[in-house]
Amino acid sequence: MNAYHLPQKNDKQKKHQDQMIELAIKNACKIPLHVIELSYQALTLCREMEKKGNQNSRSDASVGARMAQAAIKGAADNAKINLKSTTDITFIEKMTKRVDTLLEKIEKEQEH
Repeated sequence: MNAYHLPQKNDKQKKHQDQMIELAIKNACKIPLHVIELSYQALTLCREMEKKGNQNSRSDASVGARMAQAAIKGAADNAKINLKSTTDITFIEKMTKRVDTLLEKIEKEQEH
């Protein structure tokens, strides 16, 4: 992250660097959340293709669904790891809730 290389010659610069690092960490948490959302869309499409698609391509849809599930799990793990680097408790709680809510929604839908 470029923020770690900002000048730190005085308190003002150090404070600015700290703010930029915090911003970069928050952005690093938002990207995996977006990956979860997009992968969920892909999973939904794959599940529909498994049910309604051409018989010969159902295994392809199944593989796609498994890949989307792996992307969801990996992105969720990544988001939670990144959250450990921020000190903004409100942000941590909000992001954790959002990730957990999405994972619960996806898990419930997979049960049906």
